[in-house]
Amino acid sequence: MRFAIVESGGKQYRAIEGRTIEVDRLPVDAGSTFDFERVLLMSDGDDILVGMPTLSDILVKVTVVDHVKG
Repeated sequence: MRFAIVESGGKQYRAIEGRTIEVDRLPVDAGSTFDFERVLLMSDGDDILVGMPTLSDILVKVTVVDHVKG
């Protein structure tokens, strides 16, 4: 299972490939793509990369599904 720990809005989230995560509102329109640039950890099976503090050569690409309140 491939996943990454990303930072957004001062919080850390576990982003698993192919799954949806809920983060604080981003300044991106729904349906648009977005790159998390602050990747703290990347795991691909037995291969684990840990940033000090971030991994500069890895981006996590996501699609904004919707904006919700509450």
